[in-house]
Amino acid sequence: MLKTVVEQFAKTNGDFNLVQTRFADDLAVQTLLNLAEQWLAVTAAHQTLCFVVFEPVPISKQALTAPAEQEVASHSLIQKTLLKALIETYPFLLPGQHLLTLVPGRVKVSLWVGDLLPNLPFLDAPVHFWHLNLAESSDYYSPTLFNQMARLGVAGTQYICNLGQDELQQEIQQGLSKSGFSVNKQLTTLAGHYQHLRAFSSKKPWYASPLAIEQSNDSTACVIGAGLAGAAAAFKLAEAGWQVTVLEAEPSAATQASGNLAGAIHPLVTADWNIRSQFYHAGYETTLAWLSGWLKAGEIVGNLDGLMQLTMDDKMQHRLTSAIERVGLPKDFGYWCSAVQASQKIGIKTQFEGMFFPKAGWVNPKSIVERCLQHPNIKVVYQQTVESIQQVDGTGSWQVVSQNTQYESQILVVASGGLSQALNKKLNLPVRPTKGQVTQIETAENPSIQTLKTTVTHQGYSVSGINLQGKNYHVSGATFEAPDLSPMASTASYQANFDMASRALPGWLPSAECDVPGYSAKVGFRPTTPDHLPLIGAVVDADFANKHYYIQSHTHSAFRYPAQQYQRGLFVSNGHGARGLMSVFLAADVILEQVQGRATNYSLSWLQAVHPERFKVRNWRNAKTF
Repeated sequence: MLKTVVEQFAKTNGDFNLVQTRFADDLAVQTLLNLAEQWLAVTAAHQTLCFVVFEPVPISKQALTAPAEQEVASHSLIQKTLLKALIETYPFLLPGQHLLTLVPGRVKVSLWVGDLLPNLPFLDAPVHFWHLNLAESSDYYSPTLFNQMARLGVAGTQYICNLGQDELQQEIQQGLSKSGFSVNKQLTTLAGHYQHLRAFSSKKPWYASPLAIEQSNDSTACVIGAGLAGAAAAFKLAEAGWQVTVLEAEPSAATQASGNLAGAIHPLVTADWNIRSQFYHAGYETTLAWLSGWLKAGEIVGNLDGLMQLTMDDKMQHRLTSAIERVGLPKDFGYWCSAVQASQKIGIKTQFEGMFFPKAGWVNPKSIVERCLQHPNIKVVYQQTVESIQQVDGTGSWQVVSQNTQYESQILVVASGGLSQALNKKLNLPVRPTKGQVTQIETAENPSIQTLKTTVTHQGYSVSGINLQGKNYHVSGATFEAPDLSPMASTASYQANFDMASRALPGWLPSAECDVPGYSAKVGFRPTTPDHLPLIGAVVDADFANKHYYIQSHTHSAFRYPAQQYQRGLFVSNGHGARGLMSVFLAADVILEQVQGRATNYSLSWLQAVHPERFKVRNWRNAKTF
């Protein structure tokens, strides 16, 4: 049946979202491989298959790898390639959504780890086919499931349902029929389609995704800011074929926090695996997917061979140990170390326990920025302070005016950080800069300082083995100084960094003095937001939002409100704060998905948590004044 559906859907020239309810064995994987192979064979190059799976206990990476090593004879060459991509991108099996790319722009897997019914409300994309295999899970067959199927259904949505327990068959048929689906019994299965002629609509229209932007061979984009956020967004657009101009106010790229010699990469673990953890875990997986290949090829500087997070207080100790017990953190993601074990990992004695993350580590942010900006579709123009942006009447394009030049493009991405206050205010972005100072130490000038065997996070972070342009460094920091906007380093911040490192790693740093040979400081400003989550995606049309939401009652049912409208072609990637290395790459992916009209495949649980309009929407929904 699936083969016929795909052949029919190929004629619509659109994308295809399929939901399957089990992903626990080789048969489920084979369904994916067969479907993806057929999709690639019969659909156009711009069409995307998203294979959505809900599974409490998905098949393990080890189980996936075993048949690949045996060179399964039944797999075609394409299926072997798809399976290899699945294994390489397979996530840590933590609760929530994991979005994998098997073939860029063509085949994706949205794997939801957890039970179907609690997670379905966070799916906010049209579903074109339901493959229900719930024979042994009678609890799933409920009005909740059928109502969600109707919510996500569009005209022509089809389903197939494998039946198991005879006593449930009549109940299932009645539930499907009441929710608007036709019901045809075929031996041990039910099949049918959604009978209502409706288009998909978001369950939270104020967070609805923007419409796709048409792309041609000479489509242009402009990105303001050549830090990590801007460089990542520019690279992602350039990879998709856009001709990108990056405007940077400074004489060179990565001048703020993106210019630090090293930044730590590690997940955010909370006891209840809340939205912040889910977002930053999605970002962590995306970061690893972006950077691992570049590191292996020596194209960027860094090391992802592990990171030790020390529990410096009772609160951190409780948070991590509770997560191990309540969330069930897999060992390949992270595991607990005693103080003795942590000392062995680090190479220096510490009195603190902690968690070791085998795939975490550090990178040199500037090397990533340079790797992104060298794309042939990217042109960088320096010393361009943006004075104004405005949409050009009648064309839909954006005009960007600097002190001496004008630029025009179809897409504009604002990634200028916290220091561009006038621009942030114009876009209603609650971003403020937070000063941070890190201590940088040349190892040749300080040979007595021991090289750490792994990256360490404590109250700050410490890294050794940083090799740049023939010199080796240690880095330790970083301070959080607000509202200080002075670009000057301070002796107080040297002392603060020394104190943080010395408490975690006694005796590692011999001095806090700023005039020691080989010691230097790097000051940068991180853009932060009130809820410590970034601002990612399309910028709303303020007049529309005010007219249709904020001056209206907040008590109506969601369907009474129209879908959000946006300033077409205007996007933002800002407010990444101290965790930018775990969010800027995901932000770039989200922006491209929104440009292409495909961002609905992301989980609502965190996508709305980083929406640029979220603060005003929350105030309105909670009946607060602005």
